[in-house]
Parts: sequence; C-alpha cells; structure tokens
Amino acid sequence: MYYEIKDRKPSELLMIKFDRITLDSSGQYQVTEEKSRELYNFLHFGFMTPEELAIKEGPTIMPLPPMLPMTVEKEALYKYLEENINVLFKDAPFILEMRIRALEEKHREYVELIKKSKYINGKKKS
Repeated sequence: MYYEIKDRKPSELLMIKFDRITLDSSGQYQVTEEKSRELYNFLHFGFMTPEELAIKEGPTIMPLPPMLPMTVEKEALYKYLEENINVLFKDAPFILEMRIRALEEKHREYVELIKKSKYINGKKKS
C-alpha cells in the first residue's frame, strides 16, 4: 500500500499493489513471480510496435497475464484496514478495483499488439 502521512499517521491511500511473497526458513520474505511478470511483459512489449513484432524471428511470444488478488485476499485487506487503519479503509475498494482494471487494460493492450503483428504477418505472406 502506498499512502500519504500527516502528523506521522496514515492519512490518504494512494495505491495498492499485490505482491505474493513466501517466507524462507529464516523468516525472510521473497517476492514471487509478479515482479518478474511485469518486467517480462515490459521488456518484451513495452516499446514495441506491431510492425517490429511482425518482423521478429521465431515463435510468437505471448504476454503473461497479471496476477490479480483473489476475493479472499481483497476481503482480508479490507477487514484489516477497517479494524486497524480506518482512515485508509474508505477508499481501499475503489483504489484496488482501479488497479485491477489498469492491470487488465495493460494486458489487453499487449494482446492487441500481438494480434496486430500477426495480422501484419498474414498480409506480408499473401
């Protein structure tokens, strides 16, 4: 969660990101594949045009879908905020749903990029 602080207390929720973590045997956390998914998609599609993808050799690389929070995870977050940081709770559902929509939209953009590149390839072969 990213939030503003006033008088050393949380005051306004700005953004929520979901990173899945695991704990190793010494209690240290390790971020799972979500960060690498975002990086993978950005590196393969972030600055590409359909024309550039169409001329690439080899099999088509597909974008990885985002890892979205499950309903139980969202409910756990809302419950925690309501009980512990009530000032952040009021905006949490809206901000989280906006984040989910943004991730889904970015994934759709990458998929459309692939479709356009395949269309260009099909036109070149005809």
